[in-house]
Amino acid sequence: HSFSRGELLQPDFSWQNSFSLALASELAYQVDVEAMKVTATGEWGFTFAEPFDEKDTEGVVLSDDNVVVLAFRGTEMNVRDWIGNLKVLATN
Repeated sequence: HSFSRGELLQPDFSWQNSFSLALASELAYQVDVEAMKVTATGEWGFTFAEPFDEKDTEGVVLSDDNVVVLAFRGTEMNVRDWIGNLKVLATN
């Protein structure tokens, strides 16, 4: 299986869509920005791919005319990240 951009447009659950989004999350960890962009635009067909790093939140934005994907990196193995995870308050 590989990434399926077209599957992201489907309204119902699919394993292919889940797999594609997991691959996008994996792409968020790519350190080489140019390699990340080649994968997202060249292989997956997105027209825009850009990593972001904002206040300890890191990930990648992928988009084309029909879909936008925000894929985030997970919690790193450090105390600061885990304390940040615990600072969650419910909002209405």
